[in-house]
Amino acid sequence: MSLAGAVAVALAMVSTASAATTTTWTTDQTINSPTTLPGEPDVQLRISAGATATVTNGGTLTLTMVGTGATGIGYSTAGTLAIEGTGQVVANLGMFYVGQNGGTGLLQMTSGSFAKNGGYFVVNRGSVSGTLDISGGTFTYTKASSNDYFALGFGANDVAKMKVTGSAATITLDDLQTKGNSTLEFVLDNSTNHITTINSKSVVFTASTANVIDMGLLGFTPTQGQVFNLVTVTGTGTLSTFANLALAGDDVGVWQLGTSTDNKTLTATYLVPEPATMGLLGLGLVGMVLRRRRSR
Repeated sequence: MSLAGAVAVALAMVSTASAATTTTWTTDQTINSPTTLPGEPDVQLRISAGATATVTNGGTLTLTMVGTGATGIGYSTAGTLAIEGTGQVVANLGMFYVGQNGGTGLLQMTSGSFAKNGGYFVVNRGSVSGTLDISGGTFTYTKASSNDYFALGFGANDVAKMKVTGSAATITLDDLQTKGNSTLEFVLDNSTNHITTINSKSVVFTASTANVIDMGLLGFTPTQGQVFNLVTVTGTGTLSTFANLALAGDDVGVWQLGTSTDNKTLTATYLVPEPATMGLLGLGLVGMVLRRRRSR
């Protein structure tokens, strides 16, 4: 083979290695065995047209995204990635979007594990909405370089939500940022700890976007003054942007946001008296009214 021919072959190999192969799922998928998509190590996966990909017992979905590789859950239309049982998803490098290019994305995790190693993890990039919904399992995001980040929203107009229900999950992040109109929803259940605390090495609530904390209850009523830890900074920084947060409208007067004394943990304190206390207060008021009527 001539030198020119050898160079041409080498260039072709480089070109092939750097080009992502696109796999599009528009029908429901069940992943219950180790799965590697065509195009690894530079894969591009899109879940759309209302399809749900469920990674369940025995299933491991590995996505390596370098170069032009990206995963779009809800690309252009609706799409869902569900992790249950002992299912595992490992996403290496590249970009991972929950909601992309005008679609509606949902990543729903009830157990199992999800690990994003390097690159970007973005809930909603230019879509109708994106939601990360975690009620169990282990969710991990690890940065590979200083340019990597985990973000709710990509642009200021992106609507993004991260929902945490109960205390059965473990959430460990190297980074947490709000870049769009973001909601952190916490639904407390009747378990011992009531809610999973999001642990992140750094936390930035951007002032130029709407950042809402939405509190919910599931089979549990707190006592008056009870405090819950929502987000904790595990790195060297603090919650210096705590002022850029607001409660959802129906939580105003019911909850109060605050921070720990070291300014590393975002807390929510329940203000409304428990039902039994409210009942006694109501009986007291009725008694006062009756006494006034009798005196007249």
